[in-house]
Amino acid sequence: MDCGTHIIIGGTGKYKGITGTEPFACIFAGATAVGEPFEDYRVDIPHNTTWEIK
Repeated sequence: MDCGTHIIIGGTGKYKGITGTEPFACIFAGATAVGEPFEDYRVDIPHNTTWEIK
């Protein structure tokens, strides 16, 4: 999960008071080897969310 992190700081309705983090990775499907051009630009972006509502 080394591409970035979303920060959850609040919501509305039933999500009022939610906080948490959502780190994510960027996996480029078209990469064949380091330094070689992409065959295409598809990206898989898995997320790992941790949250709580107080």
